[in-house]
Amino acid sequence: MRKHLLLFFALLIGSFSMAQTVQQSVSLIDDGTPSGTLVSKWNIPESDAMSMWTLPSIGSTSGNTRCPGNSFRYQRTEYLITAAEMATSGFPVGYEVNSIGFLIGTAGVGTQAGLFNVYLKNTADATYTLGTNWDITGFTQASSIANWTVPIAAGGYEVPFSGGSSFVYTGGGVYVAWEFSNPSGAIGTTALVALCNTNLAGGLEGARSNTAMPTALGVSSAFRPATLSGNNFYTDIIALTNIYTLSRNPIPYGAPTPINVRVSNVSAVPSTFDVTVTVKDPTNTITRFTSTQTVTNLAANTASVISFTGWNPSIQEDVNITAATSALTGENWVSNNTLTVPCSVNSSIYSYNYTTAGSNGFGFTYPGTGIFASKFSMNGQGKVTGANLVIYNFAANVGNNITAVVLNSAGVIVAQTAPYAITAGDLGTNKNFSFPTPAVFTDEVYYVGLAQSAGTIQWYPMGTFNENPQRAAIFYTADYTGGNLTELTGTSLKYGIEAQVAPNFNLPTITTVAASSILDVSATLNGSVMANSNSVATSFEYGTTTAYGTTVAATPATVTGSTATSMLSNLTGLLPLTTYHYRAVGTIGLFKFYGADLSFTTLASPPTVITLTATAIGNTVATLRGTVNANSASSTVTFEYGLTVAYGTTVNGTPATVTGSTPVTVTANITGLSLNTTYHYRIKAANSGGTSNGNDITFTTGCNIPVTAGTITGLTSLCQGSSAVAYSVPPVTNATSYIWVLPTGATLATGSGTNSITVNFSASALSGNITVSGSNACGDGTASSLAVTVNPLPVPAITGPASV
Repeated sequence: MRKHLLLFFALLIGSFSMAQTVQQSVSLIDDGTPSGTLVSKWNIPESDAMSMWTLPSIGSTSGNTRCPGNSFRYQRTEYLITAAEMATSGFPVGYEVNSIGFLIGTAGVGTQAGLFNVYLKNTADATYTLGTNWDITGFTQASSIANWTVPIAAGGYEVPFSGGSSFVYTGGGVYVAWEFSNPSGAIGTTALVALCNTNLAGGLEGARSNTAMPTALGVSSAFRPATLSGNNFYTDIIALTNIYTLSRNPIPYGAPTPINVRVSNVSAVPSTFDVTVTVKDPTNTITRFTSTQTVTNLAANTASVISFTGWNPSIQEDVNITAATSALTGENWVSNNTLTVPCSVNSSIYSYNYTTAGSNGFGFTYPGTGIFASKFSMNGQGKVTGANLVIYNFAANVGNNITAVVLNSAGVIVAQTAPYAITAGDLGTNKNFSFPTPAVFTDEVYYVGLAQSAGTIQWYPMGTFNENPQRAAIFYTADYTGGNLTELTGTSLKYGIEAQVAPNFNLPTITTVAASSILDVSATLNGSVMANSNSVATSFEYGTTTAYGTTVAATPATVTGSTATSMLSNLTGLLPLTTYHYRAVGTIGLFKFYGADLSFTTLASPPTVITLTATAIGNTVATLRGTVNANSASSTVTFEYGLTVAYGTTVNGTPATVTGSTPVTVTANITGLSLNTTYHYRIKAANSGGTSNGNDITFTTGCNIPVTAGTITGLTSLCQGSSAVAYSVPPVTNATSYIWVLPTGATLATGSGTNSITVNFSASALSGNITVSGSNACGDGTASSLAVTVNPLPVPAITGPASV
């Protein structure tokens, strides 16, 4: 016969000091005894005004009028909601609290009506400091309802404020005080049981009486009522409350992976809206999956779970799964229109918990036994090699035996460990268990669980985590020896159970090796594969982070055998001066195996250079110009020039060093050039990535022709036959030589090409002009002229008789 389940964190017996050691005790009862029953799911109140649980229930219960009760005429309670709890709830700072609500776990019998007052106070207190007497100093009376009927049905309810003053939440914590009085009317016969939060020791003071309103509130308590706070200035229509999917997803075993989103219409009329699910990489820049579905006419004050299919993760990484819907017309409270949960895509672990710290507790009623089991589904073939089980931090667990088990779809145990006695060091940990004989599954459902033995006293080994509302058809119980699989319902939790999986074949060994041939935009990735007699397809993953993002084929494409075989892939199109992560990958069917992550950094690109036209070109000088983009690596700049493309002369540029990633103009002033000469030149720059030469350009130096020659000095009248007659002209500007022109019969004796000459006149020389002009490589200047009279030699005339 099935043993009765208890939803317990701890067994609270005797003094409250023991309860203070229990964290988030979802099964504690305020009267110090166990409840003996499961707490049913409750309905969250639905309203088109904004409302949220500023103090959520964690399952603890109290029948001592922590919220307004039906069985005492006079009741007073004061308690603290901390700043952290208010912040977690998301209640906006600077807005009024217009309503309050509570949560009933077990209905009462018979109700009562009377005066219900609510008082609120902003505070910076982190612990309750108001003392043990009723004290509302500094409080605002937010509501006063003269004839209010106490709700007694299981579930949540909300009370709009009336007859009080405005209370604005200013940040920090909030003190709540309420009082109820029914001096003479009927009262209930069976007290209702309130759902509470016990996370703050001594966080509440309260008292109750049937004779008079109490002023002394009694002993401090950790049992604060679950509290709903509302604001009717905000309008809320659609709320996304849950994303149900794997929080740890092993590939390829867990792919494709459905994502289920719970949406709630909290308005008073049916609503139609779109819901979009997006899966993004850790940087939130690359979308791995997205899908949109339209929800049509979701009825007022109802919820629905929408299933999104098609996400087939292939990269091992942490991702964010986000569900979102746009605000509908009239909706101005949109903080619950978006919901994000993390997921770890890995190679070996199934889990419905992203983290496994801070668990609650669950156990079978002493001396009962049984199995707590989570359902998983194997994609393809794989084996379950082990289980990670969260052990609840409860002292009575020490020394009791648990067993890790695997059950097939029929609930039959197909793998298990030997019984294990819990130690003190196991409490609060995620304990690993390995199955001596792993269970193999192919495209089928299976269960991994914790089997609880009878023990010696009541104990609670199964670590659990809050999930409200709880997802369907995932968490089960079974008999200790297997069989009788029963879905767990009526709770708001999920088990701390993880399944460890692996391929059902010998694993290949994949090794990532250092990259080689690293340049600015290219590199060669290297690795090795020991196929272990499998046929392994090879590839590399690479990218600027360990999320990689790009997969390239390797050579050889397939490796077989049982010896290590080298593999490589030549990459191009990389970014200079960039660090890349990469790893070798081996694939067998649906299974991928990875080498370690390695990285390399590309070199700088050589500078980008352009030779520009020379300026300031003179007869013997010029300014060479060009531009240099250093491509983010410090670059040294020079110019080469000469009479041919062999250049021959190098000068430093100004500036001589260029940095950055934008073009910089560089110049060089050169001197000592030849007149009227064509020169070749180019810019040149070098950095750690190499040397770049600019294009070849030419220029020609200038040349000024000589000025007009000055006055020629020398004899202007002379006789034929005269020799070594001197003539000269002052030096002519820009002249490198001189051109003399002589009269007929005159010849140059000395001084050819200079500004001073001697001339020989023959016996037949004639009168004429002597001219001279300056000359250089650019041409001849204007000549000057000197007229010279060449006189014939005198012939004597003889007189006398011709004969004697």
